[in-house]
Amino acid sequence: MIGNEFSLSRTFVFFPFFLIGYWLSKERLYQWKGWKVQLSSIGILMAIFLMSMYTPAIHPHWLFGSYAYQDLDVGLMGGVIRMGLYAVAILMTFSLLVLIPHKRYDYTTIGQYTLYVYLLHGVVVQYVREANLLQLDHNLDTIGLAVIAAAIVLFLSSKWVITLTQPLIELKTDKLQNEVRKNKIQATKNHAELEK
Repeated sequence: MIGNEFSLSRTFVFFPFFLIGYWLSKERLYQWKGWKVQLSSIGILMAIFLMSMYTPAIHPHWLFGSYAYQDLDVGLMGGVIRMGLYAVAILMTFSLLVLIPHKRYDYTTIGQYTLYVYLLHGVVVQYVREANLLQLDHNLDTIGLAVIAAAIVLFLSSKWVITLTQPLIELKTDKLQNEVRKNKIQATKNHAELEK
């Protein structure tokens, strides 16, 4: 059994997605875009949503990727269940990716900072989990959870969070230096106006 050291078990569980992301180019994805594929994607996403509403709940430990099949009480069927979850996850991912537009929008810049969101969201999630702030009692609660998740994404991709955490995440300080430079210029302008 692979332990949790260095998140090795999670690495193995999510490796197929890393590999697909490595092989898949933006150009290849754009080749698949067409109204028929996009319409099918909407249908797939709606079908999975409806299926999740009316099927028994999947234990969240399946989604963490850090639990052994023995811990999940499934034995040898664990591999079959994992393959089913892979299939659903890949279908959902591709369905979502083909729906992403080519054009740039106001919210497009959020996508530039997904590394920040990915690395920092764990702090928020752990706090919420430890403080027992959320209780999911019904599948419709996931709509509220989606709104909270969107708020967390907006917060973690905000300019000031990125500016303050860039030295830790990218080992660069250019955003912080730009802010300091802007503040100095603004302070100089304010000082000059006060002297007039």
